[in-house]
Amino acid sequence: MAYIPLNVQVYSAAFAGAVAGIGVPNGAFIIDPTTADYAPAVSVAAVYAQAVDTAWGAVIVANSYDLGAIQVASSNLFVRGAGYPIAAPVNTQANWTTVAVALVALVRQGDTNASAPQNITLPGASGTNRAYGTGGATTAGQATITVIAAVKLIAKGSGLFKGWCNLVWDALTATEVGTMTVKVFTDAVAGTPLTLGANGSVGFGTSGVAQPGNVAVANNGPFTANNATGITIAGASAGYTEDVKAITEGTAAAGAIYAWENIVGLAAPSSAGETPIVVGKTCLVTVSLTNSAAARATGNISIGMYEL
Repeated sequence: MAYIPLNVQVYSAAFAGAVAGIGVPNGAFIIDPTTADYAPAVSVAAVYAQAVDTAWGAVIVANSYDLGAIQVASSNLFVRGAGYPIAAPVNTQANWTTVAVALVALVRQGDTNASAPQNITLPGASGTNRAYGTGGATTAGQATITVIAAVKLIAKGSGLFKGWCNLVWDALTATEVGTMTVKVFTDAVAGTPLTLGANGSVGFGTSGVAQPGNVAVANNGPFTANNATGITIAGASAGYTEDVKAITEGTAAAGAIYAWENIVGLAAPSSAGETPIVVGKTCLVTVSLTNSAAARATGNISIGMYEL
């Protein structure tokens, strides 16, 4: 029967551990080259992984410690075999519910201990610290830089982020010059996360959790604004300009997509080496527009970011 994981990384960790534990029992060698011979044992690993995934749930994003502990513990559970006989109830998800709930309780206590008293932020698993989404049309500013879109995340691991944005700005006349500016900010004061105002959430973002020297931040994610003054920023550093793009369009280029993407951190990249944002501090990327003539509306805007 098909199964849709609530958290595919948790399911994968539990499945991998169980398959390895069942297939290579304690002190044994694996010598059977016939794939089909392993089907009954692997079916047990699958329903066990379903039980673990169900117990974990979809709300909490697993970090690298969580996934490692789930995989190793799952392997240890099965080093003596899959259970006998390999049939119902051993081959049903409900059979493993008690074990799965207990395993999840064990793993999450490790997260609790790392957070307090140790004040350690365990690194996120690849791709888990992310934000992305698409917003509707916005109004570009006129004489001053107007922040029309932004995306922010709390650094949990590497402190280096891949960000991107694309938009359509086809209301410009042939004589106008538009400018798209991308800037990167972090918190001005350690432990006090920067905030955004006059913004509307337009997509997904990982829920903030307490980090060393910082507090839980619930509004990670991508944002846009269509008010005249754009998104406001409070509690941020001076930041740095990541990129500036001059746009001249006219009617011939109507519908052209203007895009930006790059890797960002605490400062502009240099030959001296990478400068990651400190774990627990915010990475904020803003996209601003100015126009040499008059405010012009953009089309839909897509924006996103993830931690490397």
